[in-house]
Amino acid sequence: MLPRISLVASVLLGGFAIASAAQAAPITVTTTNNATTLAQTLVGSGITISNATYTGNSASAGTFTGGSSASLPINQGILLTSGLAASAGTSYTGDGPSTDVGGAGSALIPNSHDATTLTFDFTSSSTTASFSYFFASTEYQGYVNSSYNDLFAFLFNGENIAKVPGTDLDVAVNNVNNGGPTAPGTNPSNPQYFVSNATGQNPNVPYGGYTTLFTASISGLTPGAVNSLTLVIADVTDSVLDSAVFLQAGSFTDQPAPTPVPEPASAALFGAGLLGLAMVRRRAGMQR
Repeated sequence: MLPRISLVASVLLGGFAIASAAQAAPITVTTTNNATTLAQTLVGSGITISNATYTGNSASAGTFTGGSSASLPINQGILLTSGLAASAGTSYTGDGPSTDVGGAGSALIPNSHDATTLTFDFTSSSTTASFSYFFASTEYQGYVNSSYNDLFAFLFNGENIAKVPGTDLDVAVNNVNNGGPTAPGTNPSNPQYFVSNATGQNPNVPYGGYTTLFTASISGLTPGAVNSLTLVIADVTDSVLDSAVFLQAGSFTDQPAPTPVPEPASAALFGAGLLGLAMVRRRAGMQR
């Protein structure tokens, strides 16, 4: 098998962007596979949960703090990964988190491996419910628009509600990006919702890119009725180059979702002034 090869663009950012990043630090991750702890961390006003279960590697999930210091859209919450949760609390090195934990895939995500799943029942005191999250992946930037389309799903009573705002597209590597396979590449998909980290623009994030803050919304509920929610993330096609979903603590409430506003974070970073410098990085140890 040949090693995976990633073509990336090296950039120099303006002094303001560099100074801002220097004041930040990676998030602090506490690994746990306690399903009740993970689910309860999400709960906000008007929501009650029960029957929480966890499936996956015991080191693939956890809680986190310090997101604001890491310039992320969520300060604290839980994370589910297709690798090791602790890796999310490391700095950018050029080769992001990539661990084959030897786990099974999920029937909910075709051709998947290393699946991590959190399932629980819930009731809402109103006819609506919502929660906030963002997605990150090491598959950015070198494998956009390829078969390595890592994704996650939030299934409400069996229906996936994790969608790109204003579309029926699942939130996945191939559906939110600035093109590919290199950065920036061709055929971008919903780039207004994507934050590139191809060259460590945010050195406190180990992943090659991540989405802006999304909100999953549920409507038409019967107040007090029991519903099910399944959160699942997995590697697709192979078991390396991990992905993660970060969910905001206390954001699972009985309130409807606010209107999403794209954050042109990538455009702002590039607008700070960059010089293009192409380079090829061979990812040692990441075998296909």
